[in-house]
Amino acid sequence: MIKVLNETHNIVLAAQDIIPEALRGHKLIYFLDKRNMIVIAGWGRNTRMIGELIANYLEISPAARKMAGEYALSSGCECLMELDKVFKEIARLRNKQDNKVERINIDDIKIYPCFASSTPRSKKVERKEWQYSQSGMSEFDIVLDRNNYLIDGYIGYLIAKENGLTHIPVRYGRRQIIRAVHKTGGKAYTWEVPGMLINRVSVGDKVVVETTRGRRKVKVIAVEEYRQQDREPLRMVVRVKSRATA
Repeated sequence: MIKVLNETHNIVLAAQDIIPEALRGHKLIYFLDKRNMIVIAGWGRNTRMIGELIANYLEISPAARKMAGEYALSSGCECLMELDKVFKEIARLRNKQDNKVERINIDDIKIYPCFASSTPRSKKVERKEWQYSQSGMSEFDIVLDRNNYLIDGYIGYLIAKENGLTHIPVRYGRRQIIRAVHKTGGKAYTWEVPGMLINRVSVGDKVVVETTRGRRKVKVIAVEEYRQQDREPLRMVVRVKSRATA
């Protein structure tokens, strides 16, 4: 029997009778790669708490994860330190699952008009050209949607074209943004959704975001695909604070 604990992050409870016999009776947290599923077993009444801890860990920013690790280490508690290691590994595996890289023909890449009509800043281009001269395309992150339209990494694409490359490394993914307000009826602002939270933020949710005045809680009024190139990087959603009520 499998019971879903968290649909957003695909975290499930597995009954002991479906666990391999050699592992029965142990407390388990493992990542099922083929199903992109996080499986918990053997934690008894602490199962739901463990599931919530994993979900919360996946939703916080890299900086917050670092702080959590430092706290676990400073506490001297072996249980906390082991959980921190497990959570880090789960986050790494989930990120790897979502960011597989492959090489494709550069002529198969399609460009949205918002990219084609834009002119990247010269300083940024120079920095990327220097990066290419040092390590080729290995450090570039070129992201395509499922229809082969470029959604991130436009400068890397241009540099590859200029240097006559026929095949380049890309990954398939999505970029999402939210429109959100600080108060009902207030001005809407835009934040980007981090990879771990794509498709996991909904209208009506309250989320914590980065602002010029530190972190603030805002209410989501729209979730959209991101298909443009801003002159400055968008600030990020940090985590989901509370879900919209039905």
